[in-house]
Amino acid sequence: MPVYPITVAGLQRDLHTLKGGARMAGLTPIGDLSHAMESLLEAIHAGSRRMDRAAIESFERGFDRLLELCRQMHVPGVETGRFGAHMVISLVNDGPVTIRRRIAPAATV
Repeated sequence: MPVYPITVAGLQRDLHTLKGGARMAGLTPIGDLSHAMESLLEAIHAGSRRMDRAAIESFERGFDRLLELCRQMHVPGVETGRFGAHMVISLVNDGPVTIRRRIAPAATV
């Protein structure tokens, strides 16, 4: 089965981003599973593991489990798709929160 380097690299990048974001948010199970899946992709990319039926089934189970974990942790807007399909996603980073306070001017003496 041919391995497409661009696809593998893209999945690695997505899993790496998910891993980091999940760990920063304290969602350790999602971070750990993302890390395991990223490691499998790294092995495939390096040529030490083949992209065979067993690897594909591992990814399918992994993505199913990620979906289940996200839903259990009440992450809003979790959608499903077909494994391997072209999917368009967007991430929203609202950034830090700035709270403006009005302070009354000091009384002049």
